[in-house]
Amino acid sequence: MDLSQAKADLEAQLTDTMRIFRTAGQPVLDPVTGEPGPAPTTVVYEGPGAVLSTHGQIVLGQVLGQDWLSEGSAWYRLVTPVSGRRRWR
Repeated sequence: MDLSQAKADLEAQLTDTMRIFRTAGQPVLDPVTGEPGPAPTTVVYEGPGAVLSTHGQIVLGQVLGQDWLSEGSAWYRLVTPVSGRRRWR
């Protein structure tokens, strides 16, 4: 399998725009209710990606000619370009 071609074929399928957040601190208490509010977050990735259902994983396996997503058992997978993963690890 030509990995460069597989990468290009896969990234061509990433047509959604993703925004991935990471918690960046503790929730702030609401002064009126005393309840915790939302925790502050930082955007760690924004760009192309896809959320694939089990069906989408099968289709991409057919596009690439190899079942490369079978290392786990999840109903959905978040897929980002390899270059995007380097930014948020």
